[in-house]
Formats: sequence, structure tokens, C-alpha cells
Amino acid sequence: MSPCFFPLLLLLCAPLGGGGADEGPRRGPISVPHPPIADILDVYDPYRLQDSAERLTVHGVNENCARDMDEFVAALQAGAPWAFKMLDSTGRYSQGLFWGNGYWLGSNSLCNEIDTNATMEGAARNEVDYDAGSDFSDNSPMRVAFHILKFKIQLTDRSFYVQTPGLIFLGMCLPRSCGHGDAIKITSTTIEIQDEMWAQNPLPRKILLLDDKYLSGEYSYWKDPRVYIMIAAVGSVALMTIVGTIYELWLISASRSKDNSSCKDSNSDHEMSSIHTEEMEPSKISECNGNHIAYAQGPLCVSDHMLSSRMERNITMASEALSLSGKGAHEGIERLSLPRTTDDDMVLKPQQKTVMTRLLLCFSAVSNAKSICSLSVGDDTIAPIHGLRFFSLLWVILAHTCLVAFQFSDNKTFRARAEQDLLYQTLSSGTYSVDTFFFISGLLVSFLYFRTVSKYDVHQLTYTSGGFKAKGIQFIGMVIYRFLRLTPPYMFVLGLVEVTMKYCHDHGSLEPVATDYINCPKYWWRNVLYINTMFPLEQRCMSWSWYLANDTQFYIVGTIILIIAVNYFWLATGMVVVFMLSAWSTTAVITIYTEHTPTTQDPFAHYDELYDKPWTRIGPYLIGMCLGWVLFKTKCKINFKKWVLTVGWVVSMTILFLVIYSLYFFEFGPAASAVYVSLSHSAWALALAWIVLVCASGNGGYVNEILSWKYIYPVSRITYCSYLLHPVLMRSIACNSDSPSHVGKDLITIAFLGYVLASYGFSFLISLAFEAPVVALLRLAHPMKRTKATT
Repeated sequence: MSPCFFPLLLLLCAPLGGGGADEGPRRGPISVPHPPIADILDVYDPYRLQDSAERLTVHGVNENCARDMDEFVAALQAGAPWAFKMLDSTGRYSQGLFWGNGYWLGSNSLCNEIDTNATMEGAARNEVDYDAGSDFSDNSPMRVAFHILKFKIQLTDRSFYVQTPGLIFLGMCLPRSCGHGDAIKITSTTIEIQDEMWAQNPLPRKILLLDDKYLSGEYSYWKDPRVYIMIAAVGSVALMTIVGTIYELWLISASRSKDNSSCKDSNSDHEMSSIHTEEMEPSKISECNGNHIAYAQGPLCVSDHMLSSRMERNITMASEALSLSGKGAHEGIERLSLPRTTDDDMVLKPQQKTVMTRLLLCFSAVSNAKSICSLSVGDDTIAPIHGLRFFSLLWVILAHTCLVAFQFSDNKTFRARAEQDLLYQTLSSGTYSVDTFFFISGLLVSFLYFRTVSKYDVHQLTYTSGGFKAKGIQFIGMVIYRFLRLTPPYMFVLGLVEVTMKYCHDHGSLEPVATDYINCPKYWWRNVLYINTMFPLEQRCMSWSWYLANDTQFYIVGTIILIIAVNYFWLATGMVVVFMLSAWSTTAVITIYTEHTPTTQDPFAHYDELYDKPWTRIGPYLIGMCLGWVLFKTKCKINFKKWVLTVGWVVSMTILFLVIYSLYFFEFGPAASAVYVSLSHSAWALALAWIVLVCASGNGGYVNEILSWKYIYPVSRITYCSYLLHPVLMRSIACNSDSPSHVGKDLITIAFLGYVLASYGFSFLISLAFEAPVVALLRLAHPMKRTKATT
């Protein structure tokens, strides 16, 4: 055999045998072993700090912290159980970095348990000799605290073809003597020592230490004065609710015992319903407008039958001025209000009609719960609005669920994969759900107002002869009523946000990027005045309340236009056109100036400039006002030909599809971006206008049946509180978690369903306590009402 055969054989077999079975194929010869990925990503190892107290001090660590760290390292090397627990509760790289896992948190709960069980203090600690192999206790001789170190790491080796997460959060259980900032100094010391160990073969990395969040755990609800204010408010409302409920039950029992006949038994039950409906049923435009995502007593369309009933005689003229006439209402329209009473309904005797009795009945949980849970509405209300409101809020909750899940996940790159799916565009386009609320709001305020002024003499109701004074009184009254109607539950939830975010910041490993624990105590007054959207996002409290601020500002503008329209219709029409064109052009200019390109990846880009400013979002509100006028003029009686219905549905569905999914199919340039951003919100409202128009006129078919399904009414009535509350629940759950979740479709689905049920469940209680009584109290406080009640 030729001697050349053996070298050739070895050459051919070399790639197969290589360096062993455990090694993969190599791209080329490596003269120096590549550092293990675990060493490259190991930024904190307390074993390296043996006898490093002086070195820590040089790096700026305070002496007590340096001494305690030296004791911790000595105990760790000696095998003390409490030291192993401290190390075990400290986070480190494990896996999933290139899948987006930026949370190396360890266990905050375990660190807190170590701190709780710490027993030895002071001179007793000096008696422990860690070099003598003592039988150590499980309890730590020092108090400890949890730190969250925020840093960035960049892998400089060209063999890594993937990027690391933008930020990494490292949990560290350190002695409590180590204060804010010491975690950065300790970590930089360990990194320095590690780099010295790898001096011959430097680690291919660049580390930037950014921030040290010190979870002192010192914040307590019982030390916060705002908690006691909230407890006092809740306690007062609870006491009134208990007394009012007991009083109503006593009245019912007394009425039943007075007359044993079944007829009078039934009327006794209706007595409270009649009184409560009289007190509870809102009839002001401001309230109806505020309820487009709120308590669904919103658009009250009072029928001729109701106005001729006993309740009519108990309602003040001023209140009636802002209610609806139901005369001639089409059968396709249904009321959003509470069940009505009849002429046979009993009322309290004159001696029972005192302010105190009416005040107590305003808080009755029995009547309030029945009103909220009622499945009946009137015959002259725009019922499809119930469905639009409910499904829009589900869309909002789903979008927020995904945002929170993506933020606190150990597989952040899952979102990039999901964004390639067509159905994901439904989530990324969730911003249009808020345009639905704006559209409904404008629709209701316009529809209610025109029907009111067509039936009543506003000048008589405002005790004026007309002119500027009458219109001014009317405007001020409507704005004040809306403010008082919406603010109590809003401020209660804002208080919850402030105290829960303070607790979260001081105790939670996972924390939302919002700084409500700072902003709410400083800027809460901006929320009260509904002007928070006029300030930068980083100065916002309760960021999702931007919708309420915009809607209130739209309401003020819309009310002025409507009051002018009574006498100067074409002037008001011109104002609507000017506002609409101004909004479109302003949005287009801002889009071009900021070089904004709408994308699925970042639907909230240029948030302060484009997303939440009223001058960029008023379009749907104005379109809703226009539709309200059309429904008023046509009395909701429009006969469409089949081909018109067909074309209308095709155009409407096409617009909705393009608004939601166009970013999946197209990449926009500067001009197209300006057109899309400026017109898409209004286009969405136009498509909804067609749906409401055909449903309100009885041409909606199955769509109308779905949107007007009676079982949607109860949840629709508490949508306002659900909108306010659901982000609080999401944040609280995240803040009380020790570690991130592994996001998937199943997890998001289950989380979404849980948030929906929890949000509506707790919102029912808030509505029962703060919404329903407020409506009745506002009517009771009217001076004419008090006069009638005592006469």
C-alpha cells in the first residue's frame, strides 16, 4: 500500500473525528479557547470578594456595607446556610438571553424571608468565627435588602450574531447596610476582579451599569396619610350604603305588612324602584356623554308615557331640559336608561319625602344593584351603543394585557415573532378602540341635545329671556354636572394608583416604567382639571386617563357648538368643518415634521406629539356629533334600498379592514404616513357611523342583534369603572411577582379572561359605591328638587 494513503486517510477522517463527540463543527482554527458564555455574562460573583473590604471602600462603598459584605463572603465560604440562601436569592444568568430574557431577578421573597428571620445584631455577631467551622444557624446575623441592578451588556465577539436585550435587570440580596447605589459599586468591583482574572484572554463584552433600585421595604400603607383619606371615604360610603339598604328593606317590609294583598305587595316593591329610578335616572346631556364608556344610564330617552307618569311630576324642569323626548321613536331604537316605572307605581307619602329619606335611598345597595343588573331598557334608546362600548373595552383590555405580558416576559423576542402574524395587527391597532369611545360620546351629546331643545323651552328652564346669559347658564350647568358626575370614581381609582405604585416601587421586583409614585402626589390636580394631556408623558399620573381628559375637552367644544347650532345652525356647521380640517392638517404636519412612520412594532411612537393630543384625535368625536344630528332629523326612520345596504356594508367593512391591517401589507413613505395618520381615526369613525345608522334604523340585522343583546346591558353600565380600574389590577399582579412570565398565546388568553372578570367584578363594587349614589345625589341637590320634595 502506498505510504501516501495513510496521510490522505487521516485528512479525510479528521472532520468526522475532530476534537471529540461533544464538539460541533468549527468555522476555523482557534488558537485560544473561547471564554464560556456563563463567564462572559457573569457580572456579580460574591466569591471574588474575599478579603476585599478595603477594595470595596476604595470604590465608594460605605464602611458598614463593606464590612457586612466581607462577613457574608466569609460565611459563604464557611458553608453557613443563611449565606447560601442569600446567594440563592440573588439572580444570575441562566438561559434565554438571546430569546429576550433580560430578567435575572433571583427571589425577592426569599431575601425578604431572610431579613425577617435575621436574629443576631450588634456585638453578638462578633462572636461568630467563620474560620472555625462552627455549626451555623439558618438565621442571618444581619438584616438584608433586595436590590435591582439595571445594566446593559454588549457582546463584542463577532461570533455572536444576535443582539442581547436592551436592558438587563439583576436581582441582588445584599446586607441592609448597603444603600442606594452600593449595588453598582459592588458589581463594578467584581467585574474588575474578573477582568483581571481573564487578562490574558479578555472577555468579549462591554458592560454599562445604569441604576440601582433599592427595595428598602420601608413603605407601608399604614404610614401613608392618603390611605386613611381613602379609608375614610370608603367607610363613609359603606356606612351610608348599609343604612340606606336597611332603611329601604324596612320600608318594603312595612309596606307589605300593611296590606297582605299580592297586588299591594307588588306595588310595595315598586315603591322603592319608583323612588330610586326618580333619584337615580340621569337626564343630563353631560352625564349621558360621560357615560359613553360609563354607567349606562347614559342616553336617557324619556318617552311620552313616562313623562305623563307620576315620575314626571317629581322631576325638576331643569333636569328635564337635558333629557330626551321619546315621542315618535322608532322600534329599532332602545333605551340605555334604567327600567321605567308606570302610572301604578307607588311613591312615598308626603311626610316621607324628606331630604334625609331621599338621601338614604340614594345609597341603597338593593336598588342600585337592581338598576345596574337590569336586563331591560326603554323603547327609545340607541341600544347598539351598549355593544360598541362593551366590545371596545374588551379590545382595550386585550391590548393592555399583551403590552404588560410582553414587558414582563423572559422571551421578549416572542413579540417579534407574533408581529409577523396577520391577526396580531388586531392588537397593535387597539388604539382605534378609543376612537370608538370618542365617536359614541359625540353621537350621544348631539342626539340628546337636539331632541331636548326640540321639546322644551330652554329659556324658561334657565329663568332667562334668552340670549347670551341663557346660553352661558346652560353651558356652565352642563359642564359642572359632567365634572361632578365623572370625578368621584375617577379620583378614587387615582388614589388607588398612587398608593399601589408607591408600594410597588418600594417592594416589587417587576415595576412598570411609569413613575406614578412620583407624579401622582405632584400632578394629581392636572387629572382633576382634565388637562393632563397638555403636559409631557413623563409628568403624567395614571397615563391611561388621557382619554378622559380629551373627552372632557371635546365635550366642552361640542357643547359650545351645539348651543350655537340652536339659533345659528350653519355657523355651527362651519365650526365643525373648520375643526375637522384643522385636525387633519395639523396631524399631517406633525407627522411630516417628526418623520413619523406608523408601524406595527411601535404603535405609540411620538406619543406626546401625535397619540394623545386633542387636536389630533377630535375627528371621531365630531363625526359622532354629525351622526347624532342625522338620527335626530330622521327620527331614526330611514329606509335603505338593498343595493345601498350592500354597498354601505362593503365600504364600511373595507374601511375597517384597511385601517386595522394596512400596516401588515404596506410600508408607508412620508406622504402616505401623513395621510394615514391624519385620516385613519376619522375613517374608523365613519365606518362605525354606518353601522350605528343602519342598526338604529332597524336595518342592522344580526349585527344589531349582537350589539343590542340584553345581557350586555349590565356590563355596559360599569364599563367606565372597568376602564379606570383594569390597568391597576395588571400593575398590581406584575409588581407582586418575583419573576417574569413565559409569554405564549395560551397564557395571554387566560390572563385576558382573568383581567376581564376581575375588572368587571371590582368595578361593580366601585360603581355601586361611587357612581349610582352620585347620580341620585346630584338630582337631590337641585334647589327646585328640594322644594318639591317638601311640598
